[in-house]
Amino acid sequence: NVGFYWVSNCLVYRGHSTFILNNISNSKKLLVQVFFNSSDEDYISSIQETINDLLPNSHIIGTTTDGSIHNAQTDTNNTIISFTTFEKSDFKHSLFELETKGEDECAKKICKTLLSDKSKVVIIFAEGLETNGDKLVREICNESPNVIVAGGHSGDNTKLSSKAVVALAAIDSDSLNVHNDYNLSWKTVGKNMLVTKCDGAYLYELDNIPACDAYDKYLGSLHLNAYKNDLMPTIGIEFPLIITRNGMSVARVPLKKGDEGSLIFVGESQEGETVNFSVGNMQDIVLFGTCSKIQLFLEQSFCSRKSYQK
Repeated sequence: NVGFYWVSNCLVYRGHSTFILNNISNSKKLLVQVFFNSSDEDYISSIQETINDLLPNSHIIGTTTDGSIHNAQTDTNNTIISFTTFEKSDFKHSLFELETKGEDECAKKICKTLLSDKSKVVIIFAEGLETNGDKLVREICNESPNVIVAGGHSGDNTKLSSKAVVALAAIDSDSLNVHNDYNLSWKTVGKNMLVTKCDGAYLYELDNIPACDAYDKYLGSLHLNAYKNDLMPTIGIEFPLIITRNGMSVARVPLKKGDEGSLIFVGESQEGETVNFSVGNMQDIVLFGTCSKIQLFLEQSFCSRKSYQK
């Protein structure tokens, strides 16, 4: 049983309690996912406390977002709460803070304390600026290779505030069948460029010129104005770099400018890789496959989709 409920900012303190009482059964088999439209801690706490009071046996995880897409419309003014009840699965959930040893140590702690031989999937929502998602997922897959990893980086309507935390839920089961897939929908354009200098999420040079200069060269005044008006995430989201690894296209989005003409991306680059700029293909973005045998889709959509559909 899956239900979705929209909570308006002006109704959050009085509107959703009745809905939960009338429609959702308190159960240890209930997973509640909250996708917040605001980073305000009081706002988040009020929803969290209400759900805890009404559904004390449920398992709750949440994340701030860069907005939502519902009925082909983009929306940044509402919070969405997803209620999912499983018949033959169990849950474990937790919140981890990144310590000085970083993502590798955090991943090992997750696998040791949260995952088991029965774990089929782990849903992860990680802070988007300080957390290196590549390292986190890579180490989890190394430690627990049979577990499917889903989720993504948290958004906050491109305000770029951050706190290095990771929220996650593991689903354990003897009978649950889980499959994962992805749909990028961004097509490469322009010339191939070689990554000639990088360090993790910091991209310093493309074709032996500073990364910022490369963006200026190919995006021109659009890119320059983005820097002047602090709109870099918005522009970068619309024109991500595409890297092909093991036959899979991977998008890299610049969040902000670093030192020495570098750009700081969501995700790592590797020296010697070939990259291209890309643009969204609207037909592919809104195309979704269906299958009668699938009982539940859990989808996490990259913020580029919302930006492109405005």
